[in-house]
Amino acid sequence: FTKLPSILEQKAYRDTWGRGVESYVQWFYETCVFLNELLADGGSIYVHLDWHIGHYAKVVLDEVFGIECFDSEIIWKSTSAHANNKTYGNIHQTILFYIKGGRPDCFNTPYVPYEDDYVEQYYRYKDNDGRRFMSGDLVGHSGVNPVYEWRGIVRPWRFPKHRLDELDASGKIFWTRNKFPRLKRYLDKAKGMPAQSIWTDKETQYIVSWSTEGVGYETQKPLGLLRRIIAASSNENDLVLDAFCGSGTTLVAAEQLNRRWIGCDLGRFAIHTTRKRLLDVANLKPFVVQNLGKYERQEWQVAQFPTNG
Repeated sequence: FTKLPSILEQKAYRDTWGRGVESYVQWFYETCVFLNELLADGGSIYVHLDWHIGHYAKVVLDEVFGIECFDSEIIWKSTSAHANNKTYGNIHQTILFYIKGGRPDCFNTPYVPYEDDYVEQYYRYKDNDGRRFMSGDLVGHSGVNPVYEWRGIVRPWRFPKHRLDELDASGKIFWTRNKFPRLKRYLDKAKGMPAQSIWTDKETQYIVSWSTEGVGYETQKPLGLLRRIIAASSNENDLVLDAFCGSGTTLVAAEQLNRRWIGCDLGRFAIHTTRKRLLDVANLKPFVVQNLGKYERQEWQVAQFPTNG
């Protein structure tokens, strides 16, 4: 079957795009003003848009939040490469990151797995059990670390002598060919690389047709993408708002990360999809679906679409 848009959805789309980009920018400006009022000082806002409209939105966000509150432009690879012999393939979308007041109350640095070539270059050593490691420096700085002799070598060591003995006894010191000690830093204990402004890693990989995560919603985002954003800019029990929740990925990610959340959408299909997805979350906390009442909806419909006679 074909899902037809409700009157609410038709009206919203007409008001947003009825006069093209001009009406969209006006709607977006009014929306940003409202969201700016809701956002706490030090709070973060992420605005996700594709390449068609992002440059217009950036100007509006600078106007409403202030240029000094612009923090980052994140480039997210949102689809696989596709051939187009007339122009460049558009395979990314943009996430604009602003902080109200310019200084965040919270930012937890996200990490991404190391790329294969980085692992091969830096974690090139292996223990007998196959664990990969890189060698780290045990020598500190003169005047900062104490200088003493250990295993016949005099250096300003980073650790006290008894700690070096413990590390050596537990096999955590790597002896080079020149018989010099280095600290083993294991790959499976590493956090990874701090996330940069281009996201192409597996954690945020776009949803493919065979993905078990897909729910058949056209604009659905991967959970990994929203989990990274929410984990970076909030702590447990903080409040997350998605004013255009679509398939509900933001709310599912917030629930999984033990954040409080509010989601809004005009589309019935979006609300149904979001509710269904939330009910599948393990250890789900109670939530309420608030609906514009039937009476208010009828009054609004009469006011917006008066009948003749």
